[in-house]
Amino acid sequence: MGWFEQITTETATRSLPTWTPSSIPASTSLSSIDPTYANGLWETVLSASSVAMTATETPVLYRVSKVLRGAAASLTIIEAEKYLATANPTETASISMANERVFNATLNLKALEWDSNLYTNALSIPANAIFTSLFGLLFVLFVAWMFTGKQIYFGVCLACGTVLEFCGYFARTLAATDYANPDKYLCQIICLTMAPAFVMAGIYYILGQLKIVYGNYGILPPKWYTYVFIFCDVFSLFTQAVGGAIAATQVRRYIFNPLGTNIMIAGISLQLLSMSLFVVFWCDMLFKACFRADPNFRFSVGRCMHLLLNTPTGRQYRQQLEPFYDPEFADVRQGYLFGFLPLAVSSAVLFVYIRCAYRVAELSQGWTGFLITHEQFIMTLDALMVFLACVLFVPFYPSQIFGNAISWQVMTNKHQKSQQTFDTNHDTHLDTNDDTNDDTNRDTNLDEKSLYKCDTKTTTEKIEEKFRTHEHSNSRSEESTAYDNESFYF
Repeated sequence: MGWFEQITTETATRSLPTWTPSSIPASTSLSSIDPTYANGLWETVLSASSVAMTATETPVLYRVSKVLRGAAASLTIIEAEKYLATANPTETASISMANERVFNATLNLKALEWDSNLYTNALSIPANAIFTSLFGLLFVLFVAWMFTGKQIYFGVCLACGTVLEFCGYFARTLAATDYANPDKYLCQIICLTMAPAFVMAGIYYILGQLKIVYGNYGILPPKWYTYVFIFCDVFSLFTQAVGGAIAATQVRRYIFNPLGTNIMIAGISLQLLSMSLFVVFWCDMLFKACFRADPNFRFSVGRCMHLLLNTPTGRQYRQQLEPFYDPEFADVRQGYLFGFLPLAVSSAVLFVYIRCAYRVAELSQGWTGFLITHEQFIMTLDALMVFLACVLFVPFYPSQIFGNAISWQVMTNKHQKSQQTFDTNHDTHLDTNDDTNDDTNRDTNLDEKSLYKCDTKTTTEKIEEKFRTHEHSNSRSEESTAYDNESFYF
């Protein structure tokens, strides 16, 4: 009855081992194969058998074994259906055996189909399509902010991050019906791995700006925050890329070696470490700006929460601390959204931190682990976390907080000039006080009459002279400001 006994060549017999399912489902749809395919299947069996006898490379043997399994299962179904079509109803034992072979062969074909799934789970089209749309919308918004808000660096970072997320989830949406396509698989792996690094690069930029706006609070100079942490992220991405390339090469050769995966874990762990260092610098700057500016304003958990949440009490605290900050940017600090910026940045960092921690745990389990084979974890701990981190900066885009005309270079230049001006004014103020004291001592010896005699100008002339001096001073100040904005505009 069976097709297996009809094979006469020893080679074909050795190349078609039996297969039994490891688990039996409660129900399944039995496969039916057109009998006219039998001759083609036999040719496939003989051709694959000859290849299997001479092949030594693992990838070739792996593919041949799958071809033989598929051909064996298909021929089993054809032969069993041919028997069932003409079987005597009284042959209940043979009919039962034929049905069992069709059932097992169907499970074999389904298992082969599932083995070709690179994601090892059924991808959700609605979930991936939703995040594709959301990240696409965010990309459009950040590009619009980039050209209208004048904060080009931050806009480029967030635009790159969101477009990579868009490409990654778009590839997953298409792969839901084409899960054996390696190009789509690599696209979503590369894009979703790189995207959070660009989001964090934008956040590093905000830390540098806040240090300038508050004043000389923090460990590093403003630009060095971006330089240091972007270097860490680039090195992390390079490590992840090397690990991913090794892992992809080994998978294509069917070599199950954890080297590539371990390198990828090391890369993501480095990214997590650099984020932890950033959190230290971030907390240090906020602590010094809030609790070291005024010696009389001591730290407490309650005050910290009021300032972070920008409650009415927290806004009163900020007004109390305002005289201790750089007066050059007092108008920036008075903005309504500025008070909520530390909370927004802290929340965004927390979201990306959760995502990176999840990725480390996911890859630690391997490419067939529990986390990576259950898409709900990817949707909630990766896609949702990065989306929340990005969407926070739609209202908290730097141009909304710092103004359209303020950029990194402009603020750096103004910060340096304000420091020099402060030092100069401070020295001048001391010299003026000394001169004033000497003049006062001399003038006290003059009586009121001699004082009037020394005055050779009329009151009208004095007023006109002061007005001209004031007007000239204002025009010079406007020219200097215009020069700064044109020379250092970014």
